[in-house]
Amino acid sequence: MEETGYPNQWPVHDTCPCCGSTRIKEYFYKYKINHWICKNCSFVFVNPYPDEHTIRRLYNASYYNAVREHIEIPKALMDGRDTSQSITDEYCYDIIDRILLIKKTGKWLDVGGGIGSFLHMVQAENSQYELFLNEWNENAADFAREHYKLNVLLDSPEELKGLGYSFDVISFISVIEHISHPIEFITSYSDLLNPGGILLINIPRFSRLNRYLSKSASNNVVPPYHLSLFHEKNIIPALHKLNLFLDITSWQQGENAFSLIDLMQVSEYFDVKVPQNDTTSPECFQVRPYTRLQIFCIDYLARINKKTQRAITAIDGSIFLNILAVKR
Repeated sequence: MEETGYPNQWPVHDTCPCCGSTRIKEYFYKYKINHWICKNCSFVFVNPYPDEHTIRRLYNASYYNAVREHIEIPKALMDGRDTSQSITDEYCYDIIDRILLIKKTGKWLDVGGGIGSFLHMVQAENSQYELFLNEWNENAADFAREHYKLNVLLDSPEELKGLGYSFDVISFISVIEHISHPIEFITSYSDLLNPGGILLINIPRFSRLNRYLSKSASNNVVPPYHLSLFHEKNIIPALHKLNLFLDITSWQQGENAFSLIDLMQVSEYFDVKVPQNDTTSPECFQVRPYTRLQIFCIDYLARINKKTQRAITAIDGSIFLNILAVKR
């Protein structure tokens, strides 16, 4: 991170990027990157945060390009889809089905959708939508255009509005957590929604137990990529405050947001290799060994975690949060 000018050359949040409160404070570090928390709404965010130039460097660096080249595209060419989604196909189809219950036709924009795998699922479920992908990585955009035959838009939401575009559905699948100013980002795209249009947000939940116990050990804490860590009690009030939506509903998906193994705080003992050859998923490797005591504790907590999964779910909820908002 030093080569990008961190921390002194990165911009700083003086207020909470979710609710606007000035009651913010330092909270924890991961990979030497500082995370702050809002004492008003419990939103956790990277501060200072990478600017637009640094973001483009990060997402066009070797790891993301290698994942696209050696994992996503080979999988898509082999069976018509890829494994790039942060959420499983089952959860993607659940999201799609819920949207189709409300609106079966129109124009659908998927924002930050990579090579277009989510919209390809929409194609499979419903051919009545005109589908548009808003993706800024040119290699991903080229593949989506050529392989899935999607309409690809490289423009910003402001540029799209100036060009006269409007949509009936706009989806963000595992996107908002990557944004330093998420509410402004959501607002800019909401301007492109037609009245009665649907905004769909899928994000990882940074639950109560994540905030107070896991902290940096949570798998959702992935700086400098994940910049915004939400839960339903901060993002949903922020959306209501915009006064853009008639109705906002939410539901959770997936395994537990919290794991007892997080108590060991060993997430930084691991790293991920840059793929060099075609494979089905990135390879994780351990960068330093556990002590004998850590091995014993991790094994014990894993067994307890398995026995208490249902109780933890009831107390703390699941890892994914979906929000469906209908435009006024």
